[in-house]
Amino acid sequence: MKKYLLTFLLAIVIFAALTYVSVNDKRPVDGPYYVGFPLAFYIKYSEMTSPSPISSADMSITKYWFLILDILFAILLSAITLKIFRFGQGKKSRK
Repeated sequence: MKKYLLTFLLAIVIFAALTYVSVNDKRPVDGPYYVGFPLAFYIKYSEMTSPSPISSADMSITKYWFLILDILFAILLSAITLKIFRFGQGKKSRK
């Protein structure tokens, strides 16, 4: 149980860090605002887009499948990180 809790907590930290680092904000120069790594799950467009959107609701897009895949990527990365860490700890104890 402790192993899964540690993996989950590390996944939350990894997801938050990757999301924070990968924010791409180009709105000041009429570009889009992307959030998400490796897949952008939230995109917000600025005023100047071509073709122009029909309504203001079309200015932002949330892709929930990409959000789920990003979370699964963070869980996988945390599990791999913990395996490598435990493998390194095991070699140290054998010496």
